[in-house]
Amino acid sequence: MRKFVSIFLAVTLISGFANNTALAENAAKSEATPEEVLARLKTLYPSTKFASVKLSPIAGVYEVVMGRNVAYFDSTGRYALFGNIFDVLKQEDLTEPVRANAARLDFKKLPFNDAIKTVRGNGKKIMAVFSDPECPYCKTLEPELAKLNDVTIYTFLLPMFGQEGTAFEKAAAVWCSSDRSDAWKKLMATGKITSAVKDCDVQALNRNKDLAARSGIRGTPILVNETGRILMGAVDWAQLEAFLLQRD
Repeated sequence: MRKFVSIFLAVTLISGFANNTALAENAAKSEATPEEVLARLKTLYPSTKFASVKLSPIAGVYEVVMGRNVAYFDSTGRYALFGNIFDVLKQEDLTEPVRANAARLDFKKLPFNDAIKTVRGNGKKIMAVFSDPECPYCKTLEPELAKLNDVTIYTFLLPMFGQEGTAFEKAAAVWCSSDRSDAWKKLMATGKITSAVKDCDVQALNRNKDLAARSGIRGTPILVNETGRILMGAVDWAQLEAFLLQRD
């Protein structure tokens, strides 16, 4: 998925560059300030939203955050690198923390009324999970989530194909169950809805799809902790515990 995003960004930048070649060619070749590079990028690629620009550890190369993505440009804005920078001596990935920070969500602004709330113990540790009823990795994740103690989990039902297919029907049945948390647990364990289902408004499922699109969520399962950091995939209990306690 990351490769696809990089290719997509590259195509977007190239198409925006077509009418601005002269500007890039005339740009100063010497070291520029991040502010100057940012202004140049905005002029060259007006359809791209740039969040920040700063000098990278490599001379003449600038770290550019675009939405939830990171790239590296020269001072002219014409040439870009997509990938990670590593400090080989320290054995440290310098790009991934920047990308993770750019991908953060504002946890407090999540619409928790559109999620299934499950509380275990004192519920002090809080997280959100975006999950598809027919996602095999989501089903693998559920037993690991069940091992967590003193936690509150908000599960946003996210049938990835919208109202097409049986995933939406299953999600709607869970949402309209008398006990949503129990219905979700049993569905993910057995593939069946066993709670009583009533007629109800399922617009929350459509709102969850819109929320995912706005947040750059294109797959499941996706976990979000209280700091807004994102964790992807069917991780195990130990990883979940560490993720819940992460505070930086």
